[in-house]
Amino acid sequence: MIHAPLAERTDFDWIVASTSRYCDAIVTQPGLNSLLLWSNSPGLTRTSPVLITGWPLILPNEQQRQSIAKLGRSRSVCAVYNKPASDWWTNDDPELTSSSLAQQPLIEYIHGLNTIRKAGGYEIRGNAGAESLWKDDYMLDGVRDLTGERAAVAIPGDLAASAADLSFAFEVNHASLVLSIPRRAEISDEDVAPMEPVVSISAEGRLMIRARAGSYVALPGRASLFDGRWHELSLRRDTAGWVVVLDGSASGRIGELLSAGKPVRYLQLGPAFVGEGPGVAGGWAQFFGKIRDVRLKAVSSNSDAGAGSPSAVAER
Repeated sequence: MIHAPLAERTDFDWIVASTSRYCDAIVTQPGLNSLLLWSNSPGLTRTSPVLITGWPLILPNEQQRQSIAKLGRSRSVCAVYNKPASDWWTNDDPELTSSSLAQQPLIEYIHGLNTIRKAGGYEIRGNAGAESLWKDDYMLDGVRDLTGERAAVAIPGDLAASAADLSFAFEVNHASLVLSIPRRAEISDEDVAPMEPVVSISAEGRLMIRARAGSYVALPGRASLFDGRWHELSLRRDTAGWVVVLDGSASGRIGELLSAGKPVRYLQLGPAFVGEGPGVAGGWAQFFGKIRDVRLKAVSSNSDAGAGSPSAVAER
């Protein structure tokens, strides 16, 4: 078993979920075969070349061409490129220069693909088939049961910062922490980082939202959410922060999510270790229920509209 801080795992989780949905085959630079293991997809395992981690140092050109031929049998091909990790391996060989590296067939193939999305140190590239399928930024497709578990879903901060809409469905049966942010802006290697609640469910089944740091208000006019039904929650960005939309109805507002004056490192869905503070009791806050279909809609970089304008939203 591998234990890693959620801040480090969040980019990997998103890449696995997204490539599992949109890619028939994956190649990585350097070799990151754990992507295939985490995806738990027999299809990806059969169609994707299994490459040793430092393959640019030792893989002959003919074997690289064989990998390209295997990828050519798939319609939707993605490459996951991590420049810092790749540089770490290639700098290990004094005879390997940037020029000679670029001439390797598989390197040339990967860098000839179009960039689709970036998260942390990872860049996803794809052929025309992958680009045509890529419509949403998915964190999670399907249902994850978080009841009684400390496992959570994390959304990379750089993805959330460019998003106009974060949406997901949830079903709860007890007071629960739904969404939280790190209390500190800097990256931490702590296994358990202290978080601040943003959205939660009260003991009466009411949706509570963060009005400002340490201050929470209940959304008015809603019956208890402990009704055994799925509810859709959306945070829609505008110039003043985020509009909270519950089951299609605008219900409240959250100010811009910042941590110590800086954008958050990640957003956390589900249980979290909550640091003590004004109006917040410290300790583990659980999530009793299920989450499904976590999505982001990104702001189009080609739009002249403001981030809160509907015309600025483009499905990726």
